[in-house]
Amino acid sequence: MMRNINRQLEFLFAEWKDKSARNAEHECDKHFVKDGIVLAEGKTEDIAEKEWCQAKRRIAFLLKDQNQGSKDFWDDDNRTWLTKGKSDTTFFLKIKNLFYSLSSVGKKSDRQIWIEEINKEKINSLLDSVPFVMVECKKQPGGPDIESKVLKEYIYKYHNFLSLELEILNPNIIVCFGGEIYDFAIRHFASDGVIKIFQNVYYDDKMKRVFLYAGHPSGRDSYKDHYEGVMYWFRKFVNKEYESERDYFAEMFE
Repeated sequence: MMRNINRQLEFLFAEWKDKSARNAEHECDKHFVKDGIVLAEGKTEDIAEKEWCQAKRRIAFLLKDQNQGSKDFWDDDNRTWLTKGKSDTTFFLKIKNLFYSLSSVGKKSDRQIWIEEINKEKINSLLDSVPFVMVECKKQPGGPDIESKVLKEYIYKYHNFLSLELEILNPNIIVCFGGEIYDFAIRHFASDGVIKIFQNVYYDDKMKRVFLYAGHPSGRDSYKDHYEGVMYWFRKFVNKEYESERDYFAEMFE
């Protein structure tokens, strides 16, 4: 069933951008980066939205802000990045590795998904039928680095908008790139039914969502280290390596 996600986001972004521009301290603060369901080659917004709504595992990656040093890209839309030649950067390849594995891992021994099993063909085949979401938590364009204090202040100021964006998108696997974002997701977006499974994994028992901590994909860690920093813990969650009679992963999809 179609939910008109992009239409809802456009209304939200307009209000968010207006408030952000009124609070602007610098010229770049008046600009606004849009995001949401990332379009694969040949996909329209309507098709991508339909596939997203029908997906069993709806994976959202929560990022800090866009590294946009040039004014030409201060109003960029990351939903089009896969079609703009950015998909083979180290940053994007780390995200796509996680997307493939989080979409595919299961309880069986042959479905643990090690990074050596992943290749471009498998990722592209998955993207043909299942999209993913990218959300920039700070919508104003930034540079290669952002101070923790600046990111925290922005998220605190606009956390209601950010929470509403996630409600509209309705992901059930949420990857948080960095501690500030992980803290926001658990404190402000998760319901009062959130449960700590491991340090890097929280489960929202009421909304049937899992929250995962991840290092930022622009970091210097290797592909494998970045990948296992997330997948080690997610496999433990999937394989029920925690003390509880309940199988939360199975309950997510009942």
